[in-house]
Amino acid sequence: SEFSHQFLFVYNKNAELIVFLSRLPMIILSMFLGLFVYIWAKKLYGYAAGLFALFLYVFSPAILANAGLAMLDMGCSLFLFLAVFQYWRYVKDRSTYNLFLCGITFGLAQSAKFTSLVLFPLFLILAAINIYQQKNNRLILIKRGAGQILLIFLIGYFVLWASYCFEFKPLLKNAPDLEEKVAYIKKISG
Repeated sequence: SEFSHQFLFVYNKNAELIVFLSRLPMIILSMFLGLFVYIWAKKLYGYAAGLFALFLYVFSPAILANAGLAMLDMGCSLFLFLAVFQYWRYVKDRSTYNLFLCGITFGLAQSAKFTSLVLFPLFLILAAINIYQQKNNRLILIKRGAGQILLIFLIGYFVLWASYCFEFKPLLKNAPDLEEKVAYIKKISG
């Protein structure tokens, strides 16, 4: 866009440094994602499986293509993975701590990218599978599971709202147009 061209090349002296620094957070997020892939595979199947999963992750064409780009994809992937991982941990150990961590990671995933809406049906499906695998009174499990999923969604909504600084008005209301943005950059660049 015209705004990004002017921002990078007209009003800044070192566009290469800006691009380099904008890629660093994505590289760090992809490293954390690799760490969590290793941790989860190790918890499930042992040390060798963890290393193998990490090997597959590191040499995945999708990771190699996106890890160094300044886009939202790596952050979204990390938080989607963390949300599902934390839900798995919550199913294994139904503590209040794990429930709140599940809600927090769910909310972080929602604030990372719009694509994370896929977690809503996924969590419902995972909860239904978990209830189906239980042999106890399913009606009680459904009521308890529905309450827990609702609490996870509410905590996630609060985290999402916090990521927007508890804003009440629509986000694009009074948004500046291109000329206002360029004028602002001219003003701050001196």
